[in-house]
Amino acid sequence: MTEKSDLRSRLVVGERRDGRREFDEDAVRDLVTLSLRPGVSVARTAMDHDVNPNQLRWWITCDAATGCARVWRSWPF
Repeated sequence: MTEKSDLRSRLVVGERRDGRREFDEDAVRDLVTLSLRPGVSVARTAMDHDVNPNQLRWWITCDAATGCARVWRSWPF
């Protein structure tokens, strides 16, 4: 449980005026790694960390396609 709560506390680093949250890149990578473990539900992992499952799926796709490097810099999390 401490891994979940630690990751959840590191994940959101701010909020924009329009209400969108800003996420820590390292915490996002940790969440992607956690969700790709065998037998783990991506949707359940996302909901456990207060993230929309579609957002987590997008991060997983970006990670697989580019290794995150270019996407993290250009995408407004």
